Amino acid sequence: MEHKCERREHRIDGPEVAMIAFAGIVVAFGIWAIYQIITGEIGTFTERTETVTKLGLFVAGVIGLPLAVWKGMLDHRQTREALRQGERVQQQMEYTEKQFKLTERQIAAAEETNLASILERSSALIADNQSEAQKMAGTAFFHYVATAQTETFRFEAIDLLSEFVADRDYDERTIRTAIHYLDEIGKKRGKRIKVKVDVKDKDYPIFYENLTGVTYKNCDFSGKRFNAGGLNYFEECKFARSLISYPLRILRGASFLDCEILHINSSGDAAIEFHNCDFTGCEHIVVTLKPVFSGCYFDLDNPPSDYVLKMFGNNLTGLRDFEIDEFKRPEVFDE
Repeated sequence: MEHKCERREHRIDGPEVAMIAFAGIVVAFGIWAIYQIITGEIGTFTERTETVTKLGLFVAGVIGLPLAVWKGMLDHRQTREALRQGERVQQQMEYTEKQFKLTERQIAAAEETNLASILERSSALIADNQSEAQKMAGTAFFHYVATAQTETFRFEAIDLLSEFVADRDYDERTIRTAIHYLDEIGKKRGKRIKVKVDVKDKDYPIFYENLTGVTYKNCDFSGKRFNAGGLNYFEECKFARSLISYPLRILRGASFLDCEILHINSSGDAAIEFHNCDFTGCEHIVVTLKPVFSGCYFDLDNPPSDYVLKMFGNNLTGLRDFEIDEFKRPEVFDE
């Protein structure tokens, strides 16, 4: 960028010339008057002194008025110069702001181009003929695009990652990682992501609260809180020392041991067993086959709903709080 140097020249305008000429005339007149007083025949020394004093006052008045006018002119000029300087500063600030906005747009455009390139590269990395390491990198790139501050390709990244995990084998490490990324994305968005995947992990299953459409098969859950989640399904799962406070969809077989039961929703041939479970405050249970109850109870101060008592009350024992043994209360749940 070229910078132009401005050459400022001092101009003497008409009023300035007039003031200089007037000042010269006054000074010349004063010198002439003093000379006449000194050399003239003006009475005594006292009379001369009075005359000089009066003349001095007159000259001072004559000179003072132009000086006051002169000062006013200088102040006016300084004010105009300050205003012009302020206008130049404002113009410079406006120019800088325009350049900043232009830079922001350029950065945003560059970021979008970068994200588009990453998205394209990620799609190639998760192809079936790629290695596991390449697929892991591809899923990580999808996660980056989906959580980037620029949202241009967010939904495309989520859709592609969801398609990648659909109907895949959960035993694959890349699939588990991709599902974890989707759950994290859903949490950040505050909206559950729809997927189609089977989770099979008997020993250390994870319940993905921010996904919907997951089918959990043969999973053994222990010490979990099921108090939120999308429309997910469970087949042949076991639950121990867990809180069931949102309606689990049981498709086939389930057993509950030392659990707090607030909602259950089963369908089909789902055979359900409850062992030593607490139904205090239970709101709703939907089953197609008759459940098996063993040692189940509720607190008389907070009984289940009328519907639950009507349907299953004969299988539940109502106890006072002090009658409920400590070993029957579920242990502390995982957060």
